[in-house]
Amino acid sequence: MTIRNNDLPLSAEESELFHFLKCQRDAAGLSHIEMRVAGGWVRDKLLGAESKDIDITLSAMTGGEFLHCLGLEGQIVEANPEKSKHLETAKARILDMEVDFVNLRSETYAESRVPTIQMGTPEEDARRRDLTINALFYNIDTSQVEDHVGGLADLSAMLLRTPTEPMQTFLDDPLRMMRLLRFHARFPGSRIDPEAEAALRDPEALQAFRQKVSRERSGPEFMGMLSGQAPASAVRLFLDSGLYRSVFPVPMMSETLGIRMDQKNRHHSLNLLDHTVEVVRNVNQLMLERGTSKEMRALMNAAALFHDFGKMHPRGRQEHPTRAGEMQYVGHEDVSAEFVEESLRAIGIGSDERQVVNR
Repeated sequence: MTIRNNDLPLSAEESELFHFLKCQRDAAGLSHIEMRVAGGWVRDKLLGAESKDIDITLSAMTGGEFLHCLGLEGQIVEANPEKSKHLETAKARILDMEVDFVNLRSETYAESRVPTIQMGTPEEDARRRDLTINALFYNIDTSQVEDHVGGLADLSAMLLRTPTEPMQTFLDDPLRMMRLLRFHARFPGSRIDPEAEAALRDPEALQAFRQKVSRERSGPEFMGMLSGQAPASAVRLFLDSGLYRSVFPVPMMSETLGIRMDQKNRHHSLNLLDHTVEVVRNVNQLMLERGTSKEMRALMNAAALFHDFGKMHPRGRQEHPTRAGEMQYVGHEDVSAEFVEESLRAIGIGSDERQVVNR
């Protein structure tokens, strides 16, 4: 399926930028190099939202080589496999707009999470991305949207689906599990492909997350999930799948009963999972109604998420002294605060933010 330029309206600044790049490329004798805007910019433009995230993929040439040939100044961001950045990127400010340049690529994973990378075709590049809705291209030369993996239909249905088999996608880079939840929280009413949800719950995928993803990489995706417009459904899957244990592999977590525990308390009709999800839903709605910033809303939602974690820990619960079969949770908020400190510190959340959540 192809959408033409009049269906993907460009701003005056975007039109000027793309025209400038075509002229500079052709003047440098590089007319054979194809330029495509990839990923989030295309998705957001199709949804009618403006985007400043302009990532341009190049055929048969790296971003650094391209800028050098055009005589444009830029910054080369080296590959850093330890931070899951597997490819060199060139950044440049052109016509007062920030633009990233990178070559089309294919990725092959073996036992390591660090892939073997080669120059690739648009289809190969699309198939190695996290979600089909993020795998669309806008061809600057033809003014057409290119879809190699069914992203347009999925965007129309707001279906979150991986371009290749979900389990393999997650095993190749398990951080994509958190990215799936972040986009689910970002787009209210979105649905997760059942096969992708099943893969996210798979013990092998959860183990791969613990083994392959550095804790610091989890932080931005976790906070991104909590800053979404509708995080409750994503939070439910985050907790119910057990992914939270992989994201927060801290000592306290191994001593817990688990998030599905019956609270066994006359003041709570819901189990801990359902209760937590409802608190997140309500807190987020209150913050939206008050116009709270996205950053503060994420911290408030983190407080809602963690507020009863202490009930899962032996130090946060006791048998009721007079009512047989019931539990009470004296001091559980203090144990929850310990969970916050250990867990958020582990994924690189700063002390000021942790203090906000604990307060």
